[in-house]
Amino acid sequence: MYDKRITDEKCEDDLKTIIKAGTKIKGDISGSNEVYIEGELQGNVKLDTLLFLGKNAKLKGKVEANNVVIEGKLEGDIFAKNMIELRATANFNGQVICKRIAIEEGAYFHGEVKMDDGQNLTPMYFNEKRKDLKKK
Repeated sequence: MYDKRITDEKCEDDLKTIIKAGTKIKGDISGSNEVYIEGELQGNVKLDTLLFLGKNAKLKGKVEANNVVIEGKLEGDIFAKNMIELRATANFNGQVICKRIAIEEGAYFHGEVKMDDGQNLTPMYFNEKRKDLKKK
């Protein structure tokens, strides 16, 4: 069992690219900087680092990233080199390939999870007991 969560080491304030609520983008995003989305994106995301979808975020497209945290809505497939974390407000519909996945009680998940070697993976469920990291 893993005790550390994706954002334990880094607060969202440290992220380099922010798409704020009210912003709508059609197109693909790629790069090596971490991305925090509160707005809407219709397109694919390919990052070497973290993708964080905030509570207001709506993403429709394929995601490739090192780590993915979902608080908002994502419709599409995810390939994470490391870990995916669905928080209580998450709404996910798609296929997942990753090394680890954590799903907080209350999150909506509809799809299939596989390990990056193609084998089925059993999700780890949790109840959030920490303070909201964004309120630091």
